[in-house]
Amino acid sequence: MGQSKVFPGEMSLTPHSLWIRTSSFDEAFELVRSQMASLAISAKKLDKFDARIFYPGCQQPFRVLAAMINSEPMDLPIKQPHDLLLGADYARIHEFLLEQHLEGNIVIITSNTTNLCYHTNDLLKPERGVFKSHQWTGYNYLNSWRETLEQLERLRSLLATDGLVQGYEYQLYRPDNAFCTYSTDYYLCRDYLGDEVRIGVSRPNDWSILREPQVVSM
Repeated sequence: MGQSKVFPGEMSLTPHSLWIRTSSFDEAFELVRSQMASLAISAKKLDKFDARIFYPGCQQPFRVLAAMINSEPMDLPIKQPHDLLLGADYARIHEFLLEQHLEGNIVIITSNTTNLCYHTNDLLKPERGVFKSHQWTGYNYLNSWRETLEQLERLRSLLATDGLVQGYEYQLYRPDNAFCTYSTDYYLCRDYLGDEVRIGVSRPNDWSILREPQVVSM
């Protein structure tokens, strides 16, 4: 079908679906967020089961079912990114990790119950975190939050309420005892390999040192 005059991206048809290929995750998500009803109507008019919205690198496209539209007007629920992660399965979480890596973001997965680190991607460089990425696995983040536990508890409370905390600013210790400030978007996931986790997403430069590590003289 070629370039769509209705929706951004390239449109094509399969026996069961309307396919739309967008140029980025943000464009795909915004299309679903703002035009979900139109996507469902278009799929229904074309006698297709659903509309599928693809973006570069995706393994699982966004889907909008034609059945969401019936003869009666209706308000359609809109899924936000954190909704997609709250009940996400293992595959969806790792798709999210790839999306964020392609956008150049650091991603850290930490248990929301034990505060042990499960995963750190390779965009967290030693100049920011001291450790190499693989060295963070199993790290107990309570060591870093030891003087700012109220900030951690506030974060956990906000996540329990909203499932997403954007631009959360906080202070904690690096493993070398430098005291630093950071800004991170946090997502809550209910079941990552059987545990509730918080997924932190941040830009590599969104941090600074407040206090250098103290050197103990001998």
